[in-house]
Amino acid sequence: MKKNCPGVVHVDGVARPQLLSNEDNPSFYKIIDEYRKLAGIPSIINTSFNIHKEPIVCSPADAVRAFKIGHLDYLAIGNYMAKNEEI
Repeated sequence: MKKNCPGVVHVDGVARPQLLSNEDNPSFYKIIDEYRKLAGIPSIINTSFNIHKEPIVCSPADAVRAFKIGHLDYLAIGNYMAKNEEI
């Protein structure tokens, strides 16, 4: 992974991968698989969802608020995908 996806490897050379199958979560698996088709890398970085100096998002309302003010490209929530009109 250091060579193909260095952003997921810590400075000490280790990573904490989380494996996902289609049976575990079909909608999230589909997102990762589409990314694999575009980028050639079957992995994404899972990071906390919050605005700088604010607590982590805890509700759909928090997520929509953070999406609106956080300069994010997309927000996937439930069965919906929102796109930032500025991109």
